[in-house]
Amino acid sequence: MQTVLLVDGGGRTPAEIGNILTGEGYNVLTALDVAVDDLALEFDEIAVRIKNALAVKRVVTEHITVGPFTANTGPRTVAMDGITLPLTSKEFDLLLFFMQNPGRVFTKEMLYTNIWDADFDGDTRTVMVYISRLRKKIEKTPEKPELLLNVWGVGYKLNCEE
Repeated sequence: MQTVLLVDGGGRTPAEIGNILTGEGYNVLTALDVAVDDLALEFDEIAVRIKNALAVKRVVTEHITVGPFTANTGPRTVAMDGITLPLTSKEFDLLLFFMQNPGRVFTKEMLYTNIWDADFDGDTRTVMVYISRLRKKIEKTPEKPELLLNVWGVGYKLNCEE
């Protein structure tokens, strides 16, 4: 017989659950089928449960609004003035990073390290290309940006001052 550590019996009394656990033909599947969630299990069963629990991704949706932008982290979308922008995954990551840090200046190296989750390799072209692509999607005139600004000699910042 296995011992019950914590029971979520779905409205069953402890006596009913005890009968399920001690009854003939009891096994873990029977217990789980009647909503007994947490049992003292063998190591292999615990390992499988942990693996399965980690595989389940709980999406936490967060809405962030900065200036004309509203980001929704669940579906990974950004709207500008109510219109959803067609962003790639890295463009979303880059814009969200700026939105989480409005007005703060970041060097190309800092952006590369934070967005690409890698050590900076000395080549700033990747960051510059993505900044350019993002500007084409958010600026009225990408050649004269008003939102995603270059701070000369330092880096880039999101300018959302009203």
